[in-house]
Parts: sequence; C-alpha cells; structure tokens
Amino acid sequence: MSSMEIQSIATELIASNELRASNRTLALLDQERIKYRFFASMSQEVQFEYNIHSDLLEVSEWGARYLALPELIAHPKQSKQLQKVFPAADFQSFICLLRGTTPTDPIVSGSYCLSVQGEPRWFKVVARTLWDSEDRANYSTVIGKFIDIHEEQLELANLRQLAAQDSLTSLYNHRAAREAIEAKIAANEGKNFAMILFDVDYFKSANDQFGHIFGDEVLKYVAQRMRQNIRQGDIAARVGGDEFLIFAECQSDAMPQIQRVFHTLTGQYKDFQISISMGISLCPENGEAYERLFHCADQALYSAKKSGRNQYRLYDKSIQGFLSVLSPMDN
Repeated sequence: MSSMEIQSIATELIASNELRASNRTLALLDQERIKYRFFASMSQEVQFEYNIHSDLLEVSEWGARYLALPELIAHPKQSKQLQKVFPAADFQSFICLLRGTTPTDPIVSGSYCLSVQGEPRWFKVVARTLWDSEDRANYSTVIGKFIDIHEEQLELANLRQLAAQDSLTSLYNHRAAREAIEAKIAANEGKNFAMILFDVDYFKSANDQFGHIFGDEVLKYVAQRMRQNIRQGDIAARVGGDEFLIFAECQSDAMPQIQRVFHTLTGQYKDFQISISMGISLCPENGEAYERLFHCADQALYSAKKSGRNQYRLYDKSIQGFLSVLSPMDN
C-alpha cells in the first residue's frame, strides 16, 4: 500500500471519528438542555438566559407561562411586551448591576416589583454573567432566576409599619417621626414648615378621676382628631405620654393654619373637657435641624403651659432659656 493510500485512509478515519464525536457532543448538549428545561419546569421559578451576541432572551417554559411572555424575546431592551412585566426603569437598573460584574465577581442580586397578570408582585433576582475567554472585556451570557418574595416583602413592610407606629394611637412614634421629618426637610429645601408640639391640659386628672382606660380613650380621640384635620403630606406623631407632634408645610404666614389646628383639637369627650397647650417653631426661621426645631417648639410649649394653658405660643427670643417639657437638651 502506497503512502498516499495510507494517508487517504487515515484522513477518512479522522473525519469519521470527528463526525461521531461531533454528533455525540450535540446529543449530550441536547440532553443537558432537556434536563435544564425539565428541572426549570419542576422548580416553578422564572429562570432566564440572555446572550449578548444574539441579543436574545430565553425564559423558562414555566416562567414564560407565569408572566404571560414568549419563551424567546429578541432585543429585550426594546420589547414592549417585556416592559409591561418588567418596567423599563427597573430593567435599566438591573442592566447597570450586570455591567458592574467582572470575571472574578460575576454574581449580582436585587429586588424588583414585576407585573403578574396586571398585579404588582415582588421578586428577588439572582444572576450570573459568563465571560468568553477570547474577549474578557464584556460578558457574553447572563443566566439567572427570579424568586417570588412577595409575601416576605408584605410581612416586612407590615413589621416596618408596626415598628414606626405608636401602639396606642397608630400615629408615628417619636423615632419614626424624626426620620420622616428629617427626610422631608432634606427633600424640600427652601420650603416653609411648622413644627407643632402640644399636650392635653390636666390629662393626669382624667386618669385619676376616670381611670387609665378612659385616659387611653382620650388619647385615641385626640389622635383621631389630628388625622381628620391635617393634610395627607403632614406628619403626626405621639412623642410622649399625652404629648403630640404635627409637622406641616405652611405658607409664609403660618398663623391661619396654626389657629385652625389649635381650635379643632379642643372639645368635649364624654365627661372630660379637652383643651391643649401648644408650642410652635418655624422652619427655616427658627432653624432647619430637627433637634433645633423640636427644642424651640418644646420651649414654646413650656411657655404656653406656664402662662395658664389652653393657648399656643410661637417660639421667639423672649422664650429662649425657658425650660422644656420634652427636650433632653434641658432635662
């Protein structure tokens, strides 16, 4: 047999082996895809894979059915159908997370609210970027899944709300009120606000004469009157035993608003005549920091009580140096 014939036979054998190997590789890949689709459907999770070169997003069969999306979405950034489920702003936020990955730090996670059958529902997404060895500048593929955490988020939101509330009146507690007020001042620079502190006159006599259960009813009644007579954006809190706070945006002349609040909080509850003593500080006139505004309003409240109760006082320099009812700066 000539050397040319031997070479020809060798070439045919190599080609045959390569073909068999190639077919076997394709069969194994197909089996892996079948396994992936099977486990994805069994797990009932929204799993996905995105290829940056083809700009094609593949959603698991169960996930696509659950979100009412096609399993294959070409050019997902421009997909109106996908945007109805995953809002464009949140989708862009997710892309920014992916762009921050590296071959050594390829995993990201985040929480997003998706639209499922027209209803908002919270999910946690966990994703991993895959990188081509030839081109390590950009990832080539993203794989991941969305995990339903809606019930957990609702429970967490409920716990946060309970932690921020006064247990008796359901108003803000002092800590939560401070956080909300500081955020409001920071977000509305240049606007005018009034911090109103008040307490119920002779509240101790209501407890002594009618009992603590009745006293609690009085406090709940006052809280209800507060809610009925403030605007949606105002902040109302119980900051002590019978001490309350209102933080409200106001015009340059805050007096009409202050007078209205003062008069709506007085009245009769069963056999107890409710009157209040009130102290007010103005932002930015008396300061812009929470602690300063609270201290000034507290001194004005002390002045109102010292002057005979059932009245309100605005903080001014004549009050400076007075003791405080609530503020730790003087107690």
